Amino acid sequence: MFSNRIKRPWLSVALLTGLFLLIAYSLYLMGYAAQKSDRFSDYYVWLLLFNIALLAVLAIAIIYRFAGIFRDLVTRAEGARLTWRLVMMFVFASLIPVILVWAFSVKFLTSGIDRWFDVNIEEALSDALVLSQHSLDAQMQSYRQKTERVAAQTTAFSDMMASLELNQHRQQMGAAELTLFGASHKIIATSSDAGAFSVPKFPGEHMLVQLSNYQSYVGLEPDADGSLNVRVVSRVPKVM
Repeated sequence: MFSNRIKRPWLSVALLTGLFLLIAYSLYLMGYAAQKSDRFSDYYVWLLLFNIALLAVLAIAIIYRFAGIFRDLVTRAEGARLTWRLVMMFVFASLIPVILVWAFSVKFLTSGIDRWFDVNIEEALSDALVLSQHSLDAQMQSYRQKTERVAAQTTAFSDMMASLELNQHRQQMGAAELTLFGASHKIIATSSDAGAFSVPKFPGEHMLVQLSNYQSYVGLEPDADGSLNVRVVSRVPKVM
């Protein structure tokens, strides 16, 4: 009888120690799987469920042990008060360090995550802005080249067929409007997806200055509805 009472506490301690070590190792595996997500992503959910099950078993064992202590207190079993005092002493002795470690850990993780997200979001927005700018520049240069090719071909247009030719080129380019201007703001021909009642806008002075240097103008201009349009103005080469 004496040997049985001696073995049972050691058996409980051994089981709880083994359970604690198993939980610690499983948590280590979860951390490793999180770092190597490309290789162990399929096992992460199973490790999480396994940890939850182990924690549930540990909680049940602790609750069962506390229930036994309360039962001994109620029945005034020998050594019950001493056991209760020892348990409470260990609880309060470990509570303060655990709270301190938990508070510093939460503060460290929160500040680290905030800094990580701030840096990554700022970098992502900067990269997205640079990528959008490069994409817009490439698209504007593509429109400029297309407009210059059409301007070079207009030298072969007759006044009678200019509107039809411009309409065909506009549809091929995907442009909203294509207009051929002459001297003194004269409109030779125009084509627009807005219909025949659309009035073309004559190039501004800064555009004409750039054209006088034999350079095509390309830029963004706001529309009436607040959207931006790419406007290209190209010089028609002289016929030799």
